Amino acid sequence: MTGIRSALPNPASLVESSTHRFLIFDAPNDDNLPLYINELKKYNVSHLVRACDPTYSTEPLQAIGIQVHDMPFADGGSPPDAVVNNWIKILGESYKKDSKETIGIHCVAGLGRAPVLVAIALIEGGMNPLQAVEYIRERRRGSINIKQIQYLKNYKSKKKSSCRIITTFKQQYIVRDKMSTTRAIPVSLKDRSDIDFSTSLGGTLYGTTPGGTKIVYDRNALLQYRNSPLSKTPPPQLAHITNTELNKKVENKSTTTPTTTTPPTTTAKPKPTNDDGKYN
Repeated sequence: MTGIRSALPNPASLVESSTHRFLIFDAPNDDNLPLYINELKKYNVSHLVRACDPTYSTEPLQAIGIQVHDMPFADGGSPPDAVVNNWIKILGESYKKDSKETIGIHCVAGLGRAPVLVAIALIEGGMNPLQAVEYIRERRRGSINIKQIQYLKNYKSKKKSSCRIITTFKQQYIVRDKMSTTRAIPVSLKDRSDIDFSTSLGGTLYGTTPGGTKIVYDRNALLQYRNSPLSKTPPPQLAHITNTELNKKVENKSTTTPTTTTPPTTTAKPKPTNDDGKYN
């Protein structure tokens, strides 16, 4: 699902984490702002973050109790530390133990800067960066460019995190401790025939044997074992066998009757004929 039913020209996308809900959309203007306000009310948005330059007045939003936060940064780029710190502060202030606050967030098109900030929130909640990108893209297709993905891969969480469970709609993403090398991520294939699941963003390969057994080639494991002696061709510490010796062994195995060997013959030495030991 890339969007939700909406009266907006470009439908908004709802992304849910373990602590918050995020409504991602494009930038409104003063003319269509009432449509966006109806959508914000529908999802009980309490905070609105603008990751781009202002294109509308904030007075109608403030009048209905929505706090507007301006945190612009370069289009297609990554947020500076000041923006990240302010974003995490908003996450902390809006956190409620018994209920999830909905934070509205937008940039110009709602495909770059806004999704990046939502990805940071997911990472802070314990999700792997590449999993966060895939998770957001499932709900808002085309989000986050290559440069921003690289930034998220190198992003370091601002707080220590342990095992967390992130519940999303009817799916449950179990994220183990950060030191773990594996993570169990249930994936729903319904209505996702347009996606190639053979390779993940991190480079993990997925294959199927002729018998139907599914095989996962983890990229980290492949890189770890690429220098293993057993991965060399031919493997080291293997006795050198020439082609001639191999052919002889094959011929010996194919022989059905055993071969007999004739003992070597010796020639008898003639005996002397007289007492002097001389020959005739």
